[in-house]
Amino acid sequence: MARGRTIEQRLAIHAPPEKVFAALTEPTLLSKWWTDEAEIDPRRGGRYRFAWDGGYEHSGDVLVATPPRLLRLGWRRGRVRTTVTFQIRRARRGALVTLREAGIPAGPRRFEELLGLSVGWMYYLGNLRAVLETGSDLRRPLDKYW
Repeated sequence: MARGRTIEQRLAIHAPPEKVFAALTEPTLLSKWWTDEAEIDPRRGGRYRFAWDGGYEHSGDVLVATPPRLLRLGWRRGRVRTTVTFQIRRARRGALVTLREAGIPAGPRRFEELLGLSVGWMYYLGNLRAVLETGSDLRRPLDKYW
């Protein structure tokens, strides 16, 4: 079990769980709502690499992949290691997506980081919903660096 703080956010999306899982694991779909470039081997033990035009790059391991219900990634920011989990449940009009990032370091000096992560995840999950429901990418050009 990861120690530290946890961010958890839930979002209903009017799209089937299979379509949501595909948007989390297919490089061309990932680049429509989150990254500018993506590589992912969506199976346990697989690797992923996400890159943004502003020069930020992120890579790690796929810890769990159970289509279309669960994707868990080993997440690294410098020396900080967390896990990011996307849980997808069938809902009345589509899917309920729960995002959980666990293991975020605690402490008074980390509050701004926790807040920034929370807002960032909310922003990109909202964009995931917009892309799946309407086909519109709502990111502003300057936001494409995270």
